[in-house]
Amino acid sequence: MNHGSKSNEAEEYKSDPKTSNKLEEIMSTVPKRKGAWLMFNDLYLYEGFWCSSFQLEGILRAQDHFKPQTNDVILSSTPKSGTTWLKALAFAITTRSRVDESTNPLLTRLAHDCVPFLEFKLHSSPQKLNLDVPLEPKDAFVSLWQFHHRTRPKGEEVSAWEDLPLEDAFEFFCEGLTPGGPYWDHLLGYWRASLESPEKILFLKYEDLKKKTEYWIKKMAQFMGYPFSLEEEDKGVVQKIMNLCSFDF
Repeated sequence: MNHGSKSNEAEEYKSDPKTSNKLEEIMSTVPKRKGAWLMFNDLYLYEGFWCSSFQLEGILRAQDHFKPQTNDVILSSTPKSGTTWLKALAFAITTRSRVDESTNPLLTRLAHDCVPFLEFKLHSSPQKLNLDVPLEPKDAFVSLWQFHHRTRPKGEEVSAWEDLPLEDAFEFFCEGLTPGGPYWDHLLGYWRASLESPEKILFLKYEDLKKKTEYWIKKMAQFMGYPFSLEEEDKGVVQKIMNLCSFDF
């Protein structure tokens, strides 16, 4: 996670015609499902996962230009499964020693502004490792459905999902036809990798994070290399971070 300004690498990333040509070639050859999720229009099956053309372009740019470092932190999740909360917690943990409480960006900005999506924006010096936060399948589907059912494209009076029955959306979800899906493959891939490399991948469950938030904040801090000192714990720093990132704050 880099919280600084746009890098030269990011400028190169935006203007590379090689990536644009690759995008056109892939979109014309990989399996495609037309209008499976109306909000995302067509979905393309790339390297085993479904994504929109916008997402695919970002993925290709990241693959072509992102230069990983040994101290990177990558937060991985499927849409509507706790990404915003995890980003806020990770940002608050890693910046607590250099960001004043009264001027913390999380007070006035979205977590996505503080920790942008890797496939949408490149950074020159992120931090490290992988955090994955899965959500129970039923809750993941319902959250995704409700979010997009309420979302209206600019200039539209109704949601793009108004004409998509819940039953059809559920079938798409079960088939794996969701942005970033199949949901099951995403979870199993990270879960297995976390067993093989627990020092590199921390597998979090959204439900566990809700039940034992303070415990998992400390676990995340330890994993990312920013453990809390006894003095910080005595001063209530962990609780302050939990409150800052709370939905009720």
